[in-house]
Amino acid sequence: MHNRIIYWSKGKVLVSVILLGLLCSGCPAEEAVEPEKKILLAANEHFIVEEEGLSLLEEKYGLVFDEIYEMTVGLTHEALRIGDVNVAIGFTTDGKIKELDLVKLKDDQSVFPVSNPAPLIRDKVLDQYPQIESIMAEISPRLDNKTMIELNYQVDLEENEPVDVARKWLLEEGLITSKDIAPLSGDVVVVSSKEFVEQNILGQITTLALEDAGIPVKKREPIAGTEAIRRAILLEGIDLYWEYTGVAWQEIYEKEERLNDPEQLFKKISEKEARIGLTWLDYAPLNKTYTLMMRREDAVAFEIDTISDLAKWAEQVQAGESQ
Repeated sequence: MHNRIIYWSKGKVLVSVILLGLLCSGCPAEEAVEPEKKILLAANEHFIVEEEGLSLLEEKYGLVFDEIYEMTVGLTHEALRIGDVNVAIGFTTDGKIKELDLVKLKDDQSVFPVSNPAPLIRDKVLDQYPQIESIMAEISPRLDNKTMIELNYQVDLEENEPVDVARKWLLEEGLITSKDIAPLSGDVVVVSSKEFVEQNILGQITTLALEDAGIPVKKREPIAGTEAIRRAILLEGIDLYWEYTGVAWQEIYEKEERLNDPEQLFKKISEKEARIGLTWLDYAPLNKTYTLMMRREDAVAFEIDTISDLAKWAEQVQAGESQ
């Protein structure tokens, strides 16, 4: 297996054709590999180099890719759509999964770590407004992967404003009213989010729900990156935002141990944060983690539902036993 890393830009570029051997007129015969006998992956740099990514797939599933195209997540979906690759990496709640009708393969060996979002709030603010816990407890259980894919799709692909998508969903779920609510007296709760679409939606959902309960609230502009938003809440520049348990475990606390039990992970994180005046409210069932994707027609044609199925099919293709 070659397992080479190739850099890819949007569109079917000439280099991909050359590397597939289609224009390799001067290559020795023993080095030529027929395109249909190669399994190609589109993945981002983090997945390629980090231990919880490519190397873990190879270790647990015995899944080896002939060529790996390095690109940002998002372009991975496009590379899959136009047929430059057989398999692509994405995240479980990407709106493009719906847009392009892609299939997420089941991680039947539980290789990818869990990462559930939960509202993170400063204790001083929760002491002043204890009703925030019950407000968010009504919201979190309704945010599963299917719901988040739909909300992300409405913003990312249909180009609706996050606040409008958030308001529509809250109204449909009966979580807010359309009435103007007079704010209570008290300190303003500053809500923020990271800068990507999903986080912005979660921040808008939170802001609108608190407003509907009469809690004085301000939505601060999204903040770029985990480190920056973490600093903001510790320095009391913001009071509440949604964080992912997996991100907190790996990036904030720099733990290498992989935990695939969401309840266990949430408990460990909550205990650590409680020591510094932060409370993690109930986490949502949606699990934003890596997923392997295929075109639906390919997954159906080759009866691939799980990553184990993919590994078996890849081995057959590479051995020339399947077309």
